[in-house]
Amino acid sequence: MTPETASGTNVERYIPSLDGLRAVSIVLVLYGHLCGCRGFLIPSTLRITCLARYGVQVFFVISGFLITTLLLNEEKISLTKFYIRRFFRILPAFYFYMLVIALAGMGFHWVPLAKADFIKAAIFISNYHNGSSWVVGHIWSLSTEEQFYLVWPCCLLICGKKYGIIPAILMSVFPFIAFCITHVYLPAHDWGLWNIFARGANGIGAGCVLAFVKDKIHVSGLVALLGAGLAPLALWFAYDARLYVLLDCFSTFGIALYVAWAIDHAKTSMVGRFLNLRVVRWLGVISYSLYLWQMPFLNREMTSVWASFPLNLILVFVFACGSYYGIEKYFLKVRKKLVKMPGRKASFALASSC
Repeated sequence: MTPETASGTNVERYIPSLDGLRAVSIVLVLYGHLCGCRGFLIPSTLRITCLARYGVQVFFVISGFLITTLLLNEEKISLTKFYIRRFFRILPAFYFYMLVIALAGMGFHWVPLAKADFIKAAIFISNYHNGSSWVVGHIWSLSTEEQFYLVWPCCLLICGKKYGIIPAILMSVFPFIAFCITHVYLPAHDWGLWNIFARGANGIGAGCVLAFVKDKIHVSGLVALLGAGLAPLALWFAYDARLYVLLDCFSTFGIALYVAWAIDHAKTSMVGRFLNLRVVRWLGVISYSLYLWQMPFLNREMTSVWASFPLNLILVFVFACGSYYGIEKYFLKVRKKLVKMPGRKASFALASSC
């Protein structure tokens, strides 16, 4: 993904450590999906699966924080500008992936792909569909992001920047309330809300709240460490939906605290310096393409050579690099030229999204 920036004027400001945090997130996701693959010695368990989920939660928090920061820093929120930015950042690489998967799955039958699953992923509603075909199963999280993009800018326009923190707080705590109600009245569906928008909104909402309070709080290293540790602690209770969901919902605020600390200590801490290593930041830069292209190759149900370790991991990086350097970067350049057309009061920040 592109370097993170926040812009309120014509000056674009790089936000340290976000690419590094994104790199950590995608590594957790890749590891969670790699376990159980042919040739990889570590088997897949529910706790491993939840570890991948932890990586997604970090993505959500970063996304909520970044998108809200960019909107708050604009002199006047423009839906047109916002959706132009999102269009060029997300859709070209995504629909290229979907085109290739359609050919591989429904054209040549190289990978299992149901037509209904493909359609739901293509229109970003797969987070309301359990049991999607593996190669589009991960699109539930991108669907959550896209639904967030539809709702959140409008909320800020209606509430204004002064009161926008109210819907942000509601978005962050609603999943916990929803799961409590579900457990009391529909206990058989404790895990059924795993992927819907309300579930992902927990992490995104925590990131939105962070954007409002980031400059008003000071997070110590101990608090950040304890906060970030809530999510790994939740993994030990993965077999108990009640405890896991409780810890997981609260852990998003811990992740948000850690993100705030990592940004403030990008150059003064060992963790901050690690997150800003060139190779770590590069992983964060290409993380969106890694996210898109992981599933055809990190498939523990397949025995094909391209789904076997280590070739499968190599192929993920090959296709991801092709997507990033061949598609993402090109359309980011197009976007940059477009948003700097005469008549614009301020340049757009080149913000990336998970």
